[in-house]
Amino acid sequence: MKFNSKTVTISVGDSVKDIFEKFDRIRPNDISFSHFLALAVHEYLDRHVGINAKLTEFSDESVDAKLPLFLASLERWKECIPSLSSDDFRKVQQRHVQIGNIVNKEVNRRL
Repeated sequence: MKFNSKTVTISVGDSVKDIFEKFDRIRPNDISFSHFLALAVHEYLDRHVGINAKLTEFSDESVDAKLPLFLASLERWKECIPSLSSDDFRKVQQRHVQIGNIVNKEVNRRL
């Protein structure tokens, strides 16, 4: 995509229409849609590029797409965990143990 002019047109197909409508509903009235979109992209880039999951990993109905970000509020996690299927809950539990092992190794290294 080239940004040689100040106007760029995007296609809003059926698969993304609802997403853009939800995004527009949370947009503050004093910020244009394009500015708000740029802020969202900036936040995503700061939090994910190179160190975390790829955006495309959240585009389906896998367990990854159902979970809040790792550092989301505990309230969000409390809402999410009970709503998971047994299979998805086991996946989260396994990842929790894996992360716990990594943290424990680092604690031992630092002591």
